Amino acid sequence: MMKTRRFFRTLMAILLLVACFTCSVDLPLMRRAEAAAAKTDAYIVTWDNRTIRAGKTFGWSDNGQTYTSPLTIYYSNADTMRVRLLNGRGKVVNGQDQSWNLSWASGSVSWSGSVPKGSDPGTYKVRVDLTSGKRTRTFNFNWKVTKYVHTALPTDSMQRKFNYLQYMLPQGKFWNHGVRGVTTIRLDNGMTTTISSSRCNAWSHKKENFRDRAATCNYANNGYQCHGFAMMLATYVWGSEPTNRSKVTDPSAADTLEPGDVVRFLKDKHTIFVLRVEKGTVYFADCNWGQTCRIRWNGKISAKKLKKTFSYVYKYSMR
Repeated sequence: MMKTRRFFRTLMAILLLVACFTCSVDLPLMRRAEAAAAKTDAYIVTWDNRTIRAGKTFGWSDNGQTYTSPLTIYYSNADTMRVRLLNGRGKVVNGQDQSWNLSWASGSVSWSGSVPKGSDPGTYKVRVDLTSGKRTRTFNFNWKVTKYVHTALPTDSMQRKFNYLQYMLPQGKFWNHGVRGVTTIRLDNGMTTTISSSRCNAWSHKKENFRDRAATCNYANNGYQCHGFAMMLATYVWGSEPTNRSKVTDPSAADTLEPGDVVRFLKDKHTIFVLRVEKGTVYFADCNWGQTCRIRWNGKISAKKLKKTFSYVYKYSMR
């Protein structure tokens, strides 16, 4: 009788071991994480498929857009969970304060927070509170938000057009006529213009000397000098002449300029054609910067400085 009992006890133990082994082999990642959390009466947090520890920086974003950084929090032996996104002053950001009733169970919660556009740069905190009865454990994770700097680069096809225009209308030449060394330029889309190796007379650039200006300065798309030149470049790149449909007068548009844009600034005194924007610096082509109708392809100005005297922009994206 004793041997029979021992046999059945041994058999049950073996069957139990086999069942546990099978379960452990078949447990998915989440179950293993939950099991580990339950074993230590703690928690496991993952971000981007990586386990992170409290007090560490788990991600970063810039404040030019609204970014989301999902966290997966595995828990055990907890009644409730509360997750908050806090700024450097400990204030909840944009109402992001969320709670769950866990009912003393083990499992996981996925949380996604966002830093609104234009938020102050710095280190934000994701605060996790796990409550078990009267006991609350608090864990903080850092979220670094950097200052947003706008960048916009031309597409390959647009860059090829820029290169072609720069070849046909070279740096240092003058966009004018009626002077020495004039050359007629015919672009591959049928547009024609002239360039020369001689500067215009500065006297002809004064507003009151309209007749002298027309005698030497080129005209295109309803504009002389810098404005006509920028509009001519835009007409070639856009495939059509910029119109009021694409015109934006809000100064905030200076923060998001793009390649192909035509910008009027300096209190309505100068026009440029945007080639690219990198880290807050606007690189552009223009003519007549020194009142001589000289062509430039290496102009640059900070978007912040341009914004101070911004007049309007013809947006390539609104063509």
